[in-house]
Amino acid sequence: MYVGAAMADFQIQSNSGRYWASGSVKQIQGQRGLGFYRLTFLTVLNVETGDSAMGERLNTVLTDIAAGGRTLGRAHAQPHQLPIVPANYAQERQINFELELDRARLEAIESVRNGGDITFNITFFPTLADQSGQLRQTTAQAAFVANQSTWAAVLEQMDYRKVMLLELPVPDAVQFPEVAAAARTLGQAQQAMARGDYRESVGLCRDVLEEMMRALKDDDNIDFVGQREIDKAKRLRLLRRAARVFTHPARHRDEVTVAFEWNRIDAASTISLVAALLNELAAPGAHECRSASQRLAPDLLGCEGLTPSLPAPQSIRDGSTGTLSGLAL
Repeated sequence: MYVGAAMADFQIQSNSGRYWASGSVKQIQGQRGLGFYRLTFLTVLNVETGDSAMGERLNTVLTDIAAGGRTLGRAHAQPHQLPIVPANYAQERQINFELELDRARLEAIESVRNGGDITFNITFFPTLADQSGQLRQTTAQAAFVANQSTWAAVLEQMDYRKVMLLELPVPDAVQFPEVAAAARTLGQAQQAMARGDYRESVGLCRDVLEEMMRALKDDDNIDFVGQREIDKAKRLRLLRRAARVFTHPARHRDEVTVAFEWNRIDAASTISLVAALLNELAAPGAHECRSASQRLAPDLLGCEGLTPSLPAPQSIRDGSTGTLSGLAL
């Protein structure tokens, strides 16, 4: 399904100086390939009336795509859509221009977009051939604006997740709501970052840490004194405490924190940090058992009501239990 935004209009001029066709980039579509992504620009040409025997035909169209003042690459028309021969009546013809992208280019687009709209500047290089076979290349330009919701839908079509490939075990939401809620809240932090609400994204990470604190019965009665002797669980408690200190200003405003500014780098880094801390709970010795009679199975949760039995992986985007994977950082 194609997704629309602000249409981009342009015109193609014939060799004789008249307009051969007017065009409009109407919609864009995302698609994921094997090791690459494809961005398709759905373009419609309104071809003027002409003589099919004597008139000029459109042989090829090269298309350069740019964003943020930098070139992204060259898009190519889909097969069998060219050439276009004029007729003794006006006609509407469709050309879909496909641009192949790798992860680095998608990340560059996201950096330019910065949580808002993205403008694609498109330069067309149509080549017309007259009845004698003489070729003439012209140029035309257009700008297609994909708003925030449109681009979010395109990324969804691409199944694009920027960046950390994590599998986070999520305990059962009914039996252990605190930790399950933490994983769901982390998903909400991703969504906040995607829409450009970076303070809220960091604030939601703070909420995740608070939920982890309650679930693990952490407290702030820990510091770096005697750090060389402390075990893994206590070191992780220190990390969680430090992360709470860092994210505190996103949830509380005072004379110091009111001056804090949060950007996409802050949100992405904080989500990555908190995701790692949540993921680490499944590691051996990652948290302190307060029940002397309890024995932990390797690599599983098992302290203070946290179960060593984890459910089968599911998507967390629908709010279910399972795994949180492919964090969109």
